[in-house]
Amino acid sequence: MSGDPPAPRWRTTDRLLARLIDRTRLVDRGAVLFDRLRSRLVCSWAPEGALHAYNALAYGSSPSYQPGGDGFRDELFPWEWRAIDAFFPPPPARVLVGGAGGGREALQLAARGYEVIAFDPVRELVGAMPATAGGPARAMGYVGSYETLPAVRAVDGTTMSLQEHAPFAAGICGWASVAHVRTDHARVAALRAMAALVAGPILLSVYAPTWLPSARSGVRGGISRWLYGDGAMFLPGIGWVQTFDEAELRKLIERAGLELLALDTSPAIDNWPHAIVRTRL
Repeated sequence: MSGDPPAPRWRTTDRLLARLIDRTRLVDRGAVLFDRLRSRLVCSWAPEGALHAYNALAYGSSPSYQPGGDGFRDELFPWEWRAIDAFFPPPPARVLVGGAGGGREALQLAARGYEVIAFDPVRELVGAMPATAGGPARAMGYVGSYETLPAVRAVDGTTMSLQEHAPFAAGICGWASVAHVRTDHARVAALRAMAALVAGPILLSVYAPTWLPSARSGVRGGISRWLYGDGAMFLPGIGWVQTFDEAELRKLIERAGLELLALDTSPAIDNWPHAIVRTRL
């Protein structure tokens, strides 16, 4: 007599319902395919102006990117604090934050005692960024982009040059913001423009590829590689971004002529690919 438990017996209706539930995975696969197809079409055919307008719309209208709004993250990531603690000079050093959004990095640094100047191209986000002042700990926000540096403007339209405050002791290219810059040439120029204002370390983060093209031959492999394109992607919540693996991130830093002080592209769930760079001495 065998000691094995008897095999479970399922009713016919249970088996039919289980198969029906299993078939719903086709919807998930279709959604993934739709996302990739939409991403490829937008990245390939949408004009430059439309992509910039979409990013401004997505970020400027979402409470997730505005202090006090639903879903706004007001804390720095652990990997950001580790990089800052290891490489930034202590407060009250002056720090430049680009692509600052609603001021997540700027406000946290100011709370620690740094003097911060931050800029972002979306006027609505800069307007929502609360300015702080009081002794050396302060954060001021301006409208501007990497492409316009060193020129920025206040929300009221007053223009100024960040050269008036240079050199900054450290800098942050805000949360994967350089990945939103459209071309390789412009991304190199963005890093050089930051480095021209910052005499010390710059924290840079990027988006890692969320999926990789198939290596299979044939039609399916070809379609997969076409959908992947050059690694650029479009997602409704963040707009157009360029993704980077470690090799591409190293190439970007090298083309910008910057010295690489540290690099972490580990796939840990709480990590974003990031580097610490500075102007070559």
